[in-house]
Formats: sequence, C-alpha cells, structure tokens
Amino acid sequence: MNAKLRFTLLFSALVSIVVVLSGTTIYFLYAQTRKQVFNDRLTAQAVKVHRLYRSYIANPKETTGLISDDNMFDLQVVVFNSNLDNVKLITNQKSSIRFNQSLLFDIQKKKQVSFADGIHECVGISFSDPNCIVLIGAFDKYGLTKQEQLKNIIILAIAAGILSTAVIAFIFIGQVTKPLNKFNSQMERISESNLNERMPLANYDTDLNRTAQAFNAMLDRLQQAFEFQKSFVHHASHELRTPLASMLSHTEAALSRDDLTLEEAKKVLVSLKEDQQEMIDLTNSLLLLSQYAKLTYSTDWPLIRIDEILYELITAIKRAFTQVNIALEFAQVPDDEMMLSLHGNDALLRSAFRNLIKNAYQYSTNQRIVVTIDADAQYFKIHIDNQGQHVAAADQERLFIPFFRGQNAQRKKGFGLGLSIVKRIVELHQGTINYTALSENINRFTVQFKRIS
Repeated sequence: MNAKLRFTLLFSALVSIVVVLSGTTIYFLYAQTRKQVFNDRLTAQAVKVHRLYRSYIANPKETTGLISDDNMFDLQVVVFNSNLDNVKLITNQKSSIRFNQSLLFDIQKKKQVSFADGIHECVGISFSDPNCIVLIGAFDKYGLTKQEQLKNIIILAIAAGILSTAVIAFIFIGQVTKPLNKFNSQMERISESNLNERMPLANYDTDLNRTAQAFNAMLDRLQQAFEFQKSFVHHASHELRTPLASMLSHTEAALSRDDLTLEEAKKVLVSLKEDQQEMIDLTNSLLLLSQYAKLTYSTDWPLIRIDEILYELITAIKRAFTQVNIALEFAQVPDDEMMLSLHGNDALLRSAFRNLIKNAYQYSTNQRIVVTIDADAQYFKIHIDNQGQHVAAADQERLFIPFFRGQNAQRKKGFGLGLSIVKRIVELHQGTINYTALSENINRFTVQFKRIS
C-alpha cells in the first residue's frame, strides 16, 4: 500500500470516527429531549385529570370525564382515590395501562414516576387535595416518527460525509504529495555519474526546501568525496608509476648492454634500490593515511604533556640533523602543567610534530626553527615557524590535500602526504591546524588543542 492511499484511509477513518460520534450524540440528545418534552406533556395532562377529579368529588353527577389531546396518540388514563380504588367515572376511555400495587406504592412514595408500558410512555403522579393517583400514558407517534426520520438523515449524512471525505482526502493528499513525488523522482535520477545535479528549491514549500537543502548538502559532500577519491587514485597511480618507470628504464638499459661492467652494474642496483625505497615510503604513507582515517577519538587515551613530547622530539631531531637550530619557547609560562595536557595517542602526536618540524627544516633557508607554546583559558597552541619561501596564496587552501605539492616544493623530494597525515592526526585529537604567511618570509604552522577541563 503506497503512502497516498494509506494517508487517505487513515484520514478518512479519523474523520469517520468524528462524524459517527457526532451523529450518534445528536441522535441520543434528540431522543432524550423528545422523551422529556413528551413526559412534560403527559404531566400537564395529568394535572388536567386531577382538576377533573376534584370536580368529580364536588359533583359526581355533572362530570363527563372526557380527556383528549390531538397530538397524543392512544391516550390512556387511570385514576385511583385515596383508598387506591380505580375511579372509572371520570373518563369514557378504557385504559390498557398495566399496573400493580407495588407501582402505586412507589408513586405514593416518590410523588412522580415515569415508566413504559409497551409502546406507551407513561407517567404516574400522586396528588393531594383531594388525594389521588393519576396514571396517564400515550404513544408519541409524531415524536417517534420525527426521531426515526432524524436517524435516517444522520445515517445518510454519515455515509455521504465519509464518502466525500475519502474523495476529498484522496485529491488533497494527491496535491500535497505531488511535489514529494516529484522530489523523489529527481532523487532517483541522481547517481554517481551525475552528482553535480542538485534539487531545485523554489518549487517546494518550506519543509521540502529544508529537506532539499539537506539533500544538496549531502550531495556536495558525496561529490567532494568522489572527487577526492578520484584525485587520490590518480595521484597515487602517478606517484607509483614514476619509480616503476625509473626502475624499468634502468633495468632495460642494463639488459641491453652486453659489456656492462661491475661498477656500472652496482650503480644500476643502487638506483633500483633508491626507487624501491621510494615506493616503500610511498606505500607506508598511504597505509598510514588509510589507518588514521579509521581511527576515532577516545577519552580513555592517557594524559599526555605536549611540552614533554616536543622536548624529546627536538632532542632526537637535533641528533639526526646536526645543522638544524631549533628553539623551544613559551609565549607565557603556564601556571598549571595541566594547561599543556590532553588525552591522546603518544605515537601519533609524536609522528605529527616530527613531520611538521622536519618539514620546517626541509623548507627553511637558514635551518632555524622556532617552536612556540602559547596557552590561554580555553586552548593551547603550538606555533612552528621557519624562514623560507612563502606558500602561494592559491596553494594555501590545498596544503592539506593528499598528494598536493605547492610551487615551493617542486624541487624537493616527497609525495605530498605528510601534511595530510598531520592534519588527520590533529583532527583525531579534536584539534585544528592552519598555515599563516608572516612578514619577513616567516612561515607558520599552528596546531591548536582544547584544554582539558
């Protein structure tokens, strides 16, 4: 069952319940009102009979005793004196009202009792001055006829209401779901081959516009992910092809010569080893990037002091690169050592800062690097500065994209994966990283982490 039919049936069922309850309520209220009105008329007739009985007591011979009402069908009257004897002289009608002593005693006690006798609706009233009991009943032919007519009208109205509601609901819901169906059709037309298409916003109401905007935002992310994937595969293939082509070229050149000396053969093997090492480095970088993409932040990670990691890294890098000059400074000395602590993975953080410091050394013109730690009430930052050629403004936004290499890196060895790995590690620790070109050819990478509470 499709949504349109389901909504139609549900709406029709709800309206039907309301209509049936309304019609039933109207019918029973009318029935109660008719019964009360007829009961009041019977009471009025009983009062007339009591007056007639009073006249009978005063002058029995002159009382004819005829009681009638043109609007009451089959009027029945019975009168009992104080001794509960049936007084038959005040009416010329033969009453068919069934009664017993218990009913008469009940009327004497309650003064007025309403009851039914077959098709007759009856009232029994106890009067004083003179004391008597009047039983009066009649068949409310006209009232019951109108009540039956009302019932038929209500049944027809309910049936017509339900039918018209179903038709109107079907048409209305069809109009309401029309843009949704169109929206669905447009969604079905979008696939991985045409992710550049977007849902139009002007033709929909506010709610569908919000849905369309969310869907378009998702398409933007998907398109970006697909483009990133294509770019990643393209650049990875290109980077792998370069050492493979070099290895093939050296191998073919060596095989084509019959007079290859031992020294020349060693040079070929050294060159092949360099290309193989380049492939291993590239593969390791790709594996790292893939592994880090699957990791998630954990509050169970141990507390790590960033300043201690930096001290140890700087010492190790100075031993590896003897010409490097690295200074570790504090913008302000923190009052609490916890200001520079965070929950993290020690090995990953060391890898990130090692990459940043080695990059700063590799692209520095004077081999001097300044690492500055700055902390405030909410965050602490690590600035890594070096002097060298600025990254072009057009390249700055793409610095952290895998395989991207700026104009200042064209003559340097590398794959363009280091900063991508660093960014992933920093974001894994809920931090941020950005590049700033300062004056006097100073390049600054800033890593920012939120202080633990």
